[in-house]
Amino acid sequence: MSKAISIRQQLLWGLLLVAITGVVGIGVWSWQKGRTRQGGWEGKPVEGLSKTFGKVLDFSLIERSGRRVSLSDLKGRIWIVNFIYTNCAETCPI
Repeated sequence: MSKAISIRQQLLWGLLLVAITGVVGIGVWSWQKGRTRQGGWEGKPVEGLSKTFGKVLDFSLIERSGRRVSLSDLKGRIWIVNFIYTNCAETCPI
């Protein structure tokens, strides 16, 4: 009979731990959600899409599939470029 009580106690402690973890998780989630609303950019309209941020000089790169891509291939389209240095002899350039 004493084993049944200890199993019951373990089950109750486990359920209590799950409940406390859930309450703390919901509290942290609510707190974070409130923080992003105060100073975040969510809900604001996208601005500046028609602005010119600079001029891209003509270039030619080889895509990962091996196809050559140049500025003329991208003109008239919306595109995003990200250069990642995977191997630098010293400090990678900015």
